[in-house]
Amino acid sequence: ELNVQIPFSMISYNESKRVLNIMPAYWWMYNRYALARNSWKFMSRDQRVYRDQHIESDFYSIDTMGELLNGLDYLAFHTGRAALNDQNASREECVSRGKDLLESRSPLVATLQINTRDIERSKKATRILKTQQGYDAYKEMIIFSSVRVILDYAGSHELSLSAFEEMALSWVAEDELAGKAVSSPVANLGGLPVSEACVEELIGRIEKGEVNSWEEVHAVYDIWWERFPKVKAVKALLTLRTLLGLEGKKSPWEELLRQFSVLCDENRKQIRLTREKDFLEPFRKNTYRNEEEMRMVLGTVDDNSFVTESDTLMESYIALAERFPR
Repeated sequence: ELNVQIPFSMISYNESKRVLNIMPAYWWMYNRYALARNSWKFMSRDQRVYRDQHIESDFYSIDTMGELLNGLDYLAFHTGRAALNDQNASREECVSRGKDLLESRSPLVATLQINTRDIERSKKATRILKTQQGYDAYKEMIIFSSVRVILDYAGSHELSLSAFEEMALSWVAEDELAGKAVSSPVANLGGLPVSEACVEELIGRIEKGEVNSWEEVHAVYDIWWERFPKVKAVKALLTLRTLLGLEGKKSPWEELLRQFSVLCDENRKQIRLTREKDFLEPFRKNTYRNEEEMRMVLGTVDDNSFVTESDTLMESYIALAERFPR
């Protein structure tokens, strides 16, 4: 029985030691092709004539944003607890110590045996692998994906990044429903992620008799979907600001866009590299008489439409980041 609290992880079993291993952010570190292709594949295969059910297909959405921030705190807590080795240390002390080590990329982290007992129902602890790399990967995911979502929204509404930030912070501060819409935790309602605060409000309206039929419930879903791009973009901004500790300050857009461009280039390379492994793997080659026969059957990595589309998309994001109004 598992309760996996850190997203995008790889779970494996160490047979010799008979313990569970978990590697946080595995899919970002080692298989971005599969991670990114899931969103693309779902959209391309969604051939519904009537799309009454609203489905979010992006792997980075309002639920994932909170999970990634929680994942950072989770890794910091267990790293700090292992470093302090003090059963009486408070959670705040452990998190503080863990963040100090992970943010400074201390060599000490690699020497620690970091365990947790809240992932598997077992008498044995689960071992967390590559904690520093996973922590860094979660930060990269938040910066890359948040800036991507913000650029998409701000660009489609002809807003500069500063104007978008001002609008977003004012909207959340002044509109009670907006504050609820971007709060955590998030519920998955048939593919549409919605904050539990909004769900509770809908339940309250039903109990008061303000919503009296399934048609009216579905109308509320339609409103949620209509405002979802804005909610998602604002949530991405708040997630980014939380990561960077920017309360009371403006976001450093120049530096964020620079990091975003670097991550776009790295993402493009990693997606191509992951797919390319299928063509370089020697055991896969063994099923063909020669390279030419393999190319005739499989083609090349450049024949893969998703890889070429990803190349083009990342290049377009880099160009957008360079010219986007701050």
